[in-house]
Amino acid sequence: MDKNRPYTWEYLKSCIYDGKLHGDKPFYILERNEKSDIKYKKHKSKITNIVTYIKNKYDLDNKKIVFVKNMFPYDFADNINHHILWSNHKLSSDEINSYLNNYFNKPKSKYKYEYLWFVNDVQNMSIPEIWHCQVVWTRYLKMF
Repeated sequence: MDKNRPYTWEYLKSCIYDGKLHGDKPFYILERNEKSDIKYKKHKSKITNIVTYIKNKYDLDNKKIVFVKNMFPYDFADNINHHILWSNHKLSSDEINSYLNNYFNKPKSKYKYEYLWFVNDVQNMSIPEIWHCQVVWTRYLKMF
């Protein structure tokens, strides 16, 4: 078990950069809490073909990018949100940052958002056949 759980924003900022997750061992992964992990395994066991399921659920044959809340988040502190950015093609770092900047930086928002994103190593991807990245974010009230 990872001693850094639940993962805090400061911890995540120290290990997510350059679109990758960096840890103290090769192929480092973030883990779900026990409740989320059980829910994930139960859900996945009911699906015959996970690739078809995801493509159909998010209409990835017709949509280039879909940004959704992760139904099975990793073990994050309460102030951290976990989403997935799905795409029907591989996105560049510039495309990802452009999408997320447009999503989070609304001029009239009373919040300031910070986000981090990473693509899991192939051996740690639950669905390597469909390009996706993990997005974690938090928000603060803006000081005017």
